[in-house]
Amino acid sequence: MATKNQHPEDVKAKVRKKCGSLAELARRNDLSPSTIRKALYRPQPSGNKAIAKLLGKTPHKLWPKWFDEEGNRIPSAEQKDSSADQAGHGQKSEAA
Repeated sequence: MATKNQHPEDVKAKVRKKCGSLAELARRNDLSPSTIRKALYRPQPSGNKAIAKLLGKTPHKLWPKWFDEEGNRIPSAEQKDSSADQAGHGQKSEAA
């Protein structure tokens, strides 16, 4: 069983061979081009599903770290407890 996501550049090359460009794939699926681009590097379910469908695969086959065998998004550790990460990511309340 694959436990490593396919390399984004490999997926991008396959998409380009099948339909010409990432932007064309976005148009065919009524998605934003940025959704398709982002889907190569992080989970974007609609973009990941469009790419997988074009390539005749399931999202799990391309991105096993992001999707389970049924195509459901696997939550990341950060999403489970993001409250600790949010401290320090806002604007300072006082000027320096």
